[in-house]
Amino acid sequence: MSNRVMIGLLSMLLAVVAAGCDQQKSEAPAPAPAAVEETAAAEAPAEVAEVVEAIETPPAALEETAPAAEAPAEEIEVIEAVETPPVAEVEIAIVEGPIPVEGSPADETALTLEALAEKKFELRQVDGADYHAEQRPFISFDAQGLVVGKVCNNFRGPVKVEGGLLTLQSAAAATQMLCPVNGLSDLEAKLFDMLNQGAEISLEGAALTLKRGENVFVFEAATDLAE
Repeated sequence: MSNRVMIGLLSMLLAVVAAGCDQQKSEAPAPAPAAVEETAAAEAPAEVAEVVEAIETPPAALEETAPAAEAPAEEIEVIEAVETPPVAEVEIAIVEGPIPVEGSPADETALTLEALAEKKFELRQVDGADYHAEQRPFISFDAQGLVVGKVCNNFRGPVKVEGGLLTLQSAAAATQMLCPVNGLSDLEAKLFDMLNQGAEISLEGAALTLKRGENVFVFEAATDLAE
């Protein structure tokens, strides 16, 4: 068989094969719509998938994920003002001198000059020790608010009783004698110092006590000056 004949046969064979392939393609069924959608969804970009998911999210889910609305600052201030209890006002008083304590001598003997008026008290103890002398130092009070007495010298001066303290309101007038016997001059100076600065005063029965710091004078009622 000649080459021309063989080439012709091959050409015919190829033409028949090509025609059969075209016929098979035309007879193949079209892909189902669902398959096309799945393919498209699989090939869709990530941004498109997020948009689709956001659109399909139910409204209830959106409400749950939304942040809770905060109350306005004005409403919060009003609530705090209503709930805050009022603060009680406290008055503070400044008291000069020792503060009387319940049960203390100053509290038990909140004396007045009227209670001491027309009474004479003789010295019995000095700083816890008994005092002995033929002529005992004394103090007395009159209705005009004057203290009159004698230790070494005779003296007198206006006094006040306030806050449990007996205090000279001005310098006492006194004679100017020196009394070295029995230490009367030192005793008198100590008494004047107590009265000038204010001595704590208490009266228990017949005993009148004057105290300032470590100095303590105890007097005993002798007689009423009115008698």
